Amino acid sequence: MTIKKDGSAVHNKRYNLRMLTELPYHLIQGHMWAEAEEIMTNIPWLEAKCRVGKTYELCLELAEACIGCDSESSKLDDFYRFIRANTHILQQNPDLICQQALNQPDSSLCCQMAKDYLKDHHNKIQCWIDISKDQSASPQIMTLYHQAPVKLCVFSKKCTFLASICEDNTVRVWRVANAEHLMTVDSDAVTAIFSSHHNWIAVAEQNAIKIFGMGQGGTSKGKLIRTITASVDHIPALFISKSNKDIHLVSYGKYQIFNAQSGKTVQRKEIRVRPKAVAFSPDGKSLAIISKKIFLWSCSTEQETKSFSADKLPSDLNNSKVAFSVDGKRLIAVLPNGSYVWSINGSSPNPIKRLSQNCLTPWIGFSPDLNLIVIPEFNRLAVLNIPCQNSWLNLEGHVGQVTSCSFAYGAKKLHTLMATSSEDKTVRIWDCSLLTPSADREMPAHGGAVKACVYSSDGSKAATTSPGNSSWVWSIATNPPKVIKILRPPHSCTVGRVACFSDDDQFVASYCSLGIDIWNLNSSTDTYDGKSITGEHRLLPYINPTHLFTVFNQDGLYSCFTPSNRPGILILYPVVSEDILAQWRIHKDNPNFYGYNPYPMEFEHGQMYQITAAAISTSGETLASMQVPLRAHFQATEEKQFYYNAAPEVILWDVITQQRIWHIELQSNLTKHHGIIFHKTGPVVLMQQKVSEMRKTTARQRRLKIESSHLPEEKIPEAIIRIFDLESGEIMDTYSETGEYSHLFEANQYSLSNIVTFDTHLQKLKGWLLGGISNGMLNIIELATGRTATRFVLSNTKVTSFNMSWDRKFAVAGCANGQVHFLRIAIVKGNTI
Repeated sequence: MTIKKDGSAVHNKRYNLRMLTELPYHLIQGHMWAEAEEIMTNIPWLEAKCRVGKTYELCLELAEACIGCDSESSKLDDFYRFIRANTHILQQNPDLICQQALNQPDSSLCCQMAKDYLKDHHNKIQCWIDISKDQSASPQIMTLYHQAPVKLCVFSKKCTFLASICEDNTVRVWRVANAEHLMTVDSDAVTAIFSSHHNWIAVAEQNAIKIFGMGQGGTSKGKLIRTITASVDHIPALFISKSNKDIHLVSYGKYQIFNAQSGKTVQRKEIRVRPKAVAFSPDGKSLAIISKKIFLWSCSTEQETKSFSADKLPSDLNNSKVAFSVDGKRLIAVLPNGSYVWSINGSSPNPIKRLSQNCLTPWIGFSPDLNLIVIPEFNRLAVLNIPCQNSWLNLEGHVGQVTSCSFAYGAKKLHTLMATSSEDKTVRIWDCSLLTPSADREMPAHGGAVKACVYSSDGSKAATTSPGNSSWVWSIATNPPKVIKILRPPHSCTVGRVACFSDDDQFVASYCSLGIDIWNLNSSTDTYDGKSITGEHRLLPYINPTHLFTVFNQDGLYSCFTPSNRPGILILYPVVSEDILAQWRIHKDNPNFYGYNPYPMEFEHGQMYQITAAAISTSGETLASMQVPLRAHFQATEEKQFYYNAAPEVILWDVITQQRIWHIELQSNLTKHHGIIFHKTGPVVLMQQKVSEMRKTTARQRRLKIESSHLPEEKIPEAIIRIFDLESGEIMDTYSETGEYSHLFEANQYSLSNIVTFDTHLQKLKGWLLGGISNGMLNIIELATGRTATRFVLSNTKVTSFNMSWDRKFAVAGCANGQVHFLRIAIVKGNTI
């Protein structure tokens, strides 16, 4: 195995592709379930399949084994759910198979086998243990990512495929068993329906029904087969006959049948009313219609066959919903005055069940057996379980408005799936069999994306913030960690990013749009929850300050920032003195700021510069800053490039005199993520830059004999670290690492890696860590070894912020869905992890 410079692994081991491909087939066809369970749930086998690019094939094999196995194999089911939920991750990162298995509940067989595997291979791989993960199986089993918000999702019969209709006028088709994206077609669709043999999909637009091939039955995948002219309203009903020869459409009060092969109209009938809601029966012989009344309409005789009664039926029935049960024996309607369930068999028009749920929501979904009713609550789902004494369950996972849901039925072991679409550009698939009261997450979650995470000095506490929503302090001494304080902003302030703890962990500071908010964690809590404490606001008398850092030191609390109207001025502002903090420790509820007159220090960089980073030494005697030309800053902001197209400069200042000690211009362009840390030898500067790399030739280019020198250069991200001498400003060492990294963590007595020899010229960086988030994945690499220490990614959300404890053994990761995950390095001691 070879470790590349970007931290990825290149495995020189050659795999037996024939065995990896054919062995599962013969085990399944031979009904050798014991052998299939032993081989197909083995960690090395799973990793080998993923490394050779057979991840989707692996998922299909596990699905087929689960369905074909006569006896209930919890091991096969467990691994199938695990692979299915992580297919998109393992396809790109096959070496994460053990890490993703460890992210499963401790009781799962996947997690247990991963721990056993880690005990034997801990000297080769490094993993995180998520101490805050849910210990119950998550109902969310799969996430399908899109390029645009999704308006609607539709399952095929037997849950084989799923179609998603997006706002970018595309329809995407996915294979449900392994989350594989099969095809994308251009269409401004209203709805869609699959043929039962899955040879084609019919997509209804406003003026046409388009039939696209799916690559089966002699059709070409994604090819437009036929266009049928038809007028389609915003609430159409579609049905495909059992023979797949006819497409039935109800729209604008008309019932039409089209021949799928010729596209010609076979029948056209008037319903004589304009339905407010309409649905086909499972056999396609009847229509359930809500107009001025609720009734069944025969498609063959064109007559009303049965009407249903409801209490005080309102005149306005817009947005009503109606649906049949999958067996065709019951009918449900959601009306403005409530929900009603009727029995279709029998002569009685009276409902057999009444519910209070009305149709005043954007949409409503029903399970095939009508036991579940799903309604949206912005980015959450409320699920009403009718058999369980009408109990409500909450599903969280989306970060945008939920736009639709679709249920699957008819497939063994897959009949309980539900898909939901959202404006967050995802479709999420849920296992309804896991919708129990315990499905609510055990750990609390913020109301929005977590943008800041901070550890206390001793690592016993952590603070996390979702700006504009909530800010919490966690105790990490408990397992799992618990919220011990809710930081409520002072009056007229909003929740901002948490900045830092004091050295004694008694105070927490946070950024605010107009200044700094401070909390005394020992102050009295509000009586209604016993956790909330209100902070104190300290105004910064400057226009729109851009904060660079805030820190507690021996002199009090200092904030460093640049005002928007004076971008070339760096302000070091004493927010609160140490004397005031000392008095506040004693009088925990009565801080006394009266008479305090701060004296800010200004560091002049020049009117034509923008300050991008700053840091102060531990002694408080020197300050380092980074600057770029103002024109480069404006250009990056306007063009949203985020990279400064200019050489950054590093300046060291004397804090007492506000005079420059030295000034160095760096020979780098296209940089971002500027950061500074003070080391005992001097400042250490981190920045992200783009460097040129010659594109690799493709197979086609090699056939055409196109030389790589004739190909355009590709810009790739690279982190650059420079160590400066404190006295002279001379660059003592430089280190580069390919990849997206934004945080630099100083070394301590603990090293993540003890098996790789350090490069001699990088001894100054021994034990230092480089961290960053790329495509929602947390990457930590150990400097001086070039070895990727750990990576952490979740299947249902993206990591948005992170931080590490002082001993580098623990990390906290905030996510886009508001969840917070607390991690520790997996250390094998004897037979335990």
